Amino acid sequence: MSKAYKNGFAVLLCLHYQIKTNTFFKKQTIMRYLTFFNVVTNDRIDIYNSMFGKETVYHNGNKVSEVKSFWGGRHNFTVIEAGDEAAYQIKIAYRLNLGIGFDVFRNGKALLLS
Repeated sequence: MSKAYKNGFAVLLCLHYQIKTNTFFKKQTIMRYLTFFNVVTNDRIDIYNSMFGKETVYHNGNKVSEVKSFWGGRHNFTVIEAGDEAAYQIKIAYRLNLGIGFDVFRNGKALLLS
């Protein structure tokens, strides 16, 4: 696990496997790709992916976006942080020879580019 701090944000990059039940396949393995933490407002974004290509984004533990994609998807959602509306755009892409890349934007401003 690695941590990076920039402009009041902490980014935790980790590969974490969990087992969750699925009604179709009794068990499904999912992997947490990224945890993005705002140390100023204490808001957290978690990005998960299943072995079948379903990407799920959580904001403070609440599911805010879900996309099915094998090569990466885009997630757009709006939440309230510290009393203000924040519009997020998250781009996830599989980059050949580089692995998985994440771009996180908040109100049009880049927070994380990879």
